[in-house]
Amino acid sequence: MSQKPEETPSVSIAGGLGSSELEILDILWRMRRATVRDVFEEVRKTRNITLPAVMISMKRLTRRALLKQEPGERGAVYEPMVTRENMGVSLVDDLINKVLAGGAAPVLSRLVDRLSDKEVKELTKLLEKAEKR
Repeated sequence: MSQKPEETPSVSIAGGLGSSELEILDILWRMRRATVRDVFEEVRKTRNITLPAVMISMKRLTRRALLKQEPGERGAVYEPMVTRENMGVSLVDDLINKVLAGGAAPVLSRLVDRLSDKEVKELTKLLEKAEKR
């Protein structure tokens, strides 16, 4: 039985992840389920990497409970146990807490510059809700 990806992580899930691990998660979010070889073939399209390097990264993500491993016909099949959205939230929280010493203004300023019109409307609603607290 397949578990749902983590909806509300209680601790930082992003801390300590390298670019390879984030790339693997990105691939699995798009593919939903894949073998090590499937992921390796995707990574290999954009950069030079070995199959053992991908396997090590995926085992590391599994130990951190960010991937789930199940037996499959062509070998172990992996799927993400955290949503892309929650990983983004965790990365931003880590950035604010560890790099910016708790100050969110620089991050918010940068993010606001990149918002679409639809996202500006969503943000406006969130700010109105925050003012009512």
